[in-house]
Amino acid sequence: MAIDKLKDRFQSLLDEGYSPTKAMLVVVDSALEEDRKDFLHQRDYRYTRTAIRSHADDLLERLLQEDPDLTIMRSSSEPTAAYHLGWMLVTVQREVFRWPLDKLGRWVGYVQGVLVEQKKLNVEEERARTRTVYQVAYAADGLKIPETL
Repeated sequence: MAIDKLKDRFQSLLDEGYSPTKAMLVVVDSALEEDRKDFLHQRDYRYTRTAIRSHADDLLERLLQEDPDLTIMRSSSEPTAAYHLGWMLVTVQREVFRWPLDKLGRWVGYVQGVLVEQKKLNVEEERARTRTVYQVAYAADGLKIPETL
């Protein structure tokens, strides 16, 4: 929380009749709560993020093996085209340490779903191939391994 915002909050509490001690406690508590929310949102999850990046790398490599001359670019008009899927995977690789885990998972999952629909990926083979990677990453990050994983 920015210092000016904390000062303004402190002054407004004083204006409302809070004692300086009570106002300071309220301001500190709210700052800690903001920091906690930010920490929970930005928590590192380094190993899980690395597993997602590795997974995106692998999927991109598969797209490129299928078409070595693939041009990777965004396309809102053809969201299931290989070049758009490639763009999504490159974006995941670039943003893996900035985006929330759920967004990264949705993007990789979207690519997987399209590849399954296009018969370029088999669900059971993909689960078997990625299960151990994600289980190890979750354990290293201190996350509970889901029963269905």
